[in-house]
Amino acid sequence: MNVSVKLTGQLTFELVYPANKCCLNILFYTDEQTNMMNERMDCWQRENILKPEEDQILRLTPSFPWSGC
Repeated sequence: MNVSVKLTGQLTFELVYPANKCCLNILFYTDEQTNMMNERMDCWQRENILKPEEDQILRLTPSFPWSGC
């Protein structure tokens, strides 16, 4: 899913996946960050360009209260 949300926007979604695939993350990139990515980057390299202090990573795990799990 590739969604662009403006600063004043709101995004509502529901994700369903098998429990044995726990625990996924949702990553929110800025346009500048997506320009930094390329097809040779692995998942960890793509996640490392994010800024956790700006809430760009939503961890879908019961131990993370904002995930809503």
